[in-house]
Formats: sequence, structure tokens, C-alpha cells
Amino acid sequence: MGVLEEGMEIHKRVVKNGFVLKVMVFNSLLYIYVKHGIIQKACELFDKMHDADIILWIPMIVGYAKVGFFGKALENFR
Repeated sequence: MGVLEEGMEIHKRVVKNGFVLKVMVFNSLLYIYVKHGIIQKACELFDKMHDADIILWIPMIVGYAKVGFFGKALENFR
């Protein structure tokens, strides 16, 4: 199983079992989705984090830029 599939499986199990995502797990999942260009899934995950800090904003900015949404990347940077 590849990194993307493993990350998606972990995400699915975390949600299914009702666990609260810790920042480190949250950030790792965001990076997996961003690395593979799955920005929609990254956005859905990010939107569920109520107290996003700089550590969580970085993969979102990178993800938007990676898929060509430069305006959205700049907007999130500001």
C-alpha cells in the first residue's frame, strides 16, 4: 500500500472511531493529501480544524500553489 492509501486509511479509521485528531496527525494527513494534489480533501480536513495555527496553514498554502490556485495560496498566506 502506498503512502496516500495508508494516509487515507488512517484518516478513515480515525473518523470512524470518533478520535479527535491531534495537530501532528492532522498536519501529517494534510501533507499527504497536498503531496498527492488532492486539495479538495485537504480543504475538507482543514475546515474541520477550529484552531489552525501556522503549522497547519503551511501545507494548505503549498497545496493551493501546487494545483495552480495561486490567488488562493496568497490569500491564505496573508
